Amino acid sequence: MAKAKMKNKSEHYISIDLDQRYMSTYHFVGYNELSNVANMLWGKGWVASDDLSQIQELLDHVHENMYTVHLIAGLRDDYDIEVRLNERVVDNSDFISVICHLANRVTEAKFGHMTYADNDSDTLEYTEDAQEFFNKQYDEIEHEIIHRLNVQPLQL
Repeated sequence: MAKAKMKNKSEHYISIDLDQRYMSTYHFVGYNELSNVANMLWGKGWVASDDLSQIQELLDHVHENMYTVHLIAGLRDDYDIEVRLNERVVDNSDFISVICHLANRVTEAKFGHMTYADNDSDTLEYTEDAQEFFNKQYDEIEHEIIHRLNVQPLQL
């Protein structure tokens, strides 16, 4: 089961079940335990109206532009609302891997043969200076990817 887990604007973790299809705003809110968010957004005792718009509004409130809500036409049951991750959300392990790869290449280009420490083990370890440089590059690359490309890491 694929669940998207993220912090909402008030820094609380929420989960959205991406494998589940929904039949209404009420079903979506109840299934994903988002009644507190819905009450905060629409007021206590809110009433469902346009399911697609309301679910999208709720999702955008939690994390803007992360999800898209779709109606699946032609189904024989009422579970015809689907929530999908937007294209600009990537698995956290892929996100980290790409950033590490880029930061490593920049570090090796700067330090050349002085990138790695001499040690007796079979593993490569950065020199102290190279490690410090790598860490700085990692942070800068991560910031650029998130803010300039609007790509968000997400643990599934």
